[in-house]
Amino acid sequence: MKNLLVCLALLLVCAAPSPAEAKAPPSAAEAARQVAALLDAGDCLTLQEMLPALRDSLPPPLALLSDALTAHHGGRFARSNEAIARLDEYAEELGPETLLGMRSLAIHNFRALDDYAGASRAIRALIGQLPDGAAEARRSLEAFDRWMSALAAWPATTLRRPAAETAIHAELRKVGRGEHLLVEAEANGCTEPFIFDTGCSGSNFLTLRAARRLGVRIVADSVPVTGMTTSYVRIGVADSLRIGELLVLHPTFLVAPSISDNGEEGLAEAVLGSDVIRAMGEVRIEARNGRIVLPAEPSPEPPSPNLGFDGGQYHLYCTHNGERLRLHFDTGNVKSTLSSRYYDRHRRAVRRAGRRTTSMQGGFGGTRELEVRILPHITLCCGARSVTLRDIAVTLRGKEMDAQRGNEDGSLGVDFLTACDAVVIDLGRMFVRTE
Repeated sequence: MKNLLVCLALLLVCAAPSPAEAKAPPSAAEAARQVAALLDAGDCLTLQEMLPALRDSLPPPLALLSDALTAHHGGRFARSNEAIARLDEYAEELGPETLLGMRSLAIHNFRALDDYAGASRAIRALIGQLPDGAAEARRSLEAFDRWMSALAAWPATTLRRPAAETAIHAELRKVGRGEHLLVEAEANGCTEPFIFDTGCSGSNFLTLRAARRLGVRIVADSVPVTGMTTSYVRIGVADSLRIGELLVLHPTFLVAPSISDNGEEGLAEAVLGSDVIRAMGEVRIEARNGRIVLPAEPSPEPPSPNLGFDGGQYHLYCTHNGERLRLHFDTGNVKSTLSSRYYDRHRRAVRRAGRRTTSMQGGFGGTRELEVRILPHITLCCGARSVTLRDIAVTLRGKEMDAQRGNEDGSLGVDFLTACDAVVIDLGRMFVRTE
């Protein structure tokens, strides 16, 4: 998708008229070149920042396409779909492949809005537009439609909470090379520890055993989901899920026989995903104090967001020695890591400071052993505060694993939370603040 958009931008560069003068705002050609460079880098945050100054100079189809991408990145999913719907006005300039790619993005927007019926309609329309020979894409979309259509009549997940400040008990539990952050949730008269996981997108997650204990009803089967590998899951629903004084209405679940870091060791068999965490609004995570607090009134919105959204995953933008890093914000990750993409840019420094070894890294579907170098520490600047992470694994190889995660420089896990007195997050207003 990214390469296709870059090619499109470059074609529009060629089609743009040359500037009459060297002064004034950027020409259409220069504006399109800048957008192409940002698309090539996968840098939607900078595109979002620069777009107001570039918009009037951009060719109309590229301006509209940029609107769709930056709105998705900024968590404005309905606005992104409004822009995508208007792209048909420029079908000739954009071409069928770009339109197919953007209609695929619209499906992610519908899903993020919990509009399962809209997602199902968009999937079926996209299937009808696939070219001959796209059998694998067709099968994947048909499987996704089984998920969305099974939930099409199911109400969107909502959350009820007291008007006053509300605190939820949380617990750090040692696992492997790090820790999980757990909260307890109750359904069907049964209490279950859930991993508090901003990296679990699209639904919550349960093992089959936990689903039975919580009284979850299965509404679809044999849906492929990709994590470390592609595995088949069931889709489940429940009327409600209680977390302390919070009541989650109409939660949905992916249900599988097991999850990573689970089983004989008796660890958590349930994951609370980013949909519910986003519905909480602003939350203050005091991991070392064992509590998560929802304030009575949200704090003032920061001047600019530092979270981005990409196909279901949130990314936090931090800086290290003046360099902006795009890091997967994954509180279900037991330990922060840096990717082989980061290593490629900093080989000499990592080789000099890092101890070479191997590390088991995993997620849904299994684990994988990777060659890494362990950095003694790295200090990240997140807003006004610096956060120092220790014993950080930098992946040397395993680019196929990094490729699943796009242009990421690494992943922030629970040790990021415990390195701070508090971490305030709001997945709706798209910011993280460290204290």
